[in-house]
Amino acid sequence: MNILVISPYVPSRHAGHGTATFMGGLLERLAPGHEVTLATFCDDAETAFVPELEQAGIHVEIVRRSRGMRPSLVENGVLAAQRGVSLVRSIGTWTPYYAVKWRDARMLRLVERLTSERRFDIVQCELAFMAEYARAARSGKIVLHEHDLAFRPAYRKAHRQGRGAARFAATADWCMWARYELAAARAADTVLTVTEQDRRLLMRLTNTDNVSYLPRAVDAVRVRADDARDGSTVVFVGSFSHHPNVDAALSLIRDVAPRVLARCPAARFVVAGKNPPASVVAAASAIPAVTIAGFVPDVDGLLRRATVFAAPLHFGGGIKIKILHAMACAAPVVTTAVGMEGIEGAVPGGSILVERTADGLAGHICGLLEDPARARSIGLAGHEVVSTFYSWDRVVRRLEEIYSDTLLKEKQHG
Repeated sequence: MNILVISPYVPSRHAGHGTATFMGGLLERLAPGHEVTLATFCDDAETAFVPELEQAGIHVEIVRRSRGMRPSLVENGVLAAQRGVSLVRSIGTWTPYYAVKWRDARMLRLVERLTSERRFDIVQCELAFMAEYARAARSGKIVLHEHDLAFRPAYRKAHRQGRGAARFAATADWCMWARYELAAARAADTVLTVTEQDRRLLMRLTNTDNVSYLPRAVDAVRVRADDARDGSTVVFVGSFSHHPNVDAALSLIRDVAPRVLARCPAARFVVAGKNPPASVVAAASAIPAVTIAGFVPDVDGLLRRATVFAAPLHFGGGIKIKILHAMACAAPVVTTAVGMEGIEGAVPGGSILVERTADGLAGHICGLLEDPARARSIGLAGHEVVSTFYSWDRVVRRLEEIYSDTLLKEKQHG
């Protein structure tokens, strides 16, 4: 098949966040059997990831785009003005701010040129806010890859807000996402969701049958009987560009860690992730037992040494790669119902520990710190879940079947 993938960032296992890691692995495994082209936004740091994709046989076309703060006051002023314009357009068109922010005429022209010059079978948009670019495609069936249903975390965020302007803004954002995302799903030939629950919900809300479940995949590390873990380390890893991870890190530091330390004073906490925000750094500075590790090149090594992986996630959507990654490294996971959401084969109390309150999460963490045999048992059970349900072979084979079904519908109806 001839496949075009449209992405907001360069997929790579070195990118430092779960979605890019998964997409990089997926494209590299599709490339040997298919013609894969990637049209992607790319900042200065991400240019280093392009050669490894090209070496895997993927044709890469980039649109340069800067992210975050600029080096000068003038550039930051221009950025602020651009964001202000995007906000006004978002409100004026009742379109999610993120979707407006990511609109770029250069990407539209690139997609139009690529799909005119070559006939693609599949044109796949990664994440809901990239669905805008499907309208530029001149060939290929449109696949929308929903790494989470954006309106679900928007809904949860709105309901966690207090009263006043913040609650109103979050509720408006949820309503915008619901309108935008459901329209994008109806327009696509096929929609991919990362959990079966998301698939059923989207089918019910759109009244269509074009939604398929595609699980994430992770590499399960080899587990040895003599693997040694630090006897008192609680780890959290997450991309801090994603707000639910900021909220989870703050919850771990402010609410859970003090309760754990009151019962297990030898416990130590490591919070890892690129560019931790000032709020997380400030919260950790008040508790000597908490270390902000920032970006960790060897996340596998960190997870293999961890006694417990703790993720007090309160909102977000889709399946959580960080949870699967920890389970793949046989680290026992303590999380919330949001963190466990969509994980096939996971059994609360058997392969993962789930609680809602800070007291409950702290109790589970202390229980594992005090009982290494139980911690190892839960870690190994989680490792087995990942090995069984989230292997790369299974996921790639499933995606190829979905693509074939999508093209078969074209033949039947075209």
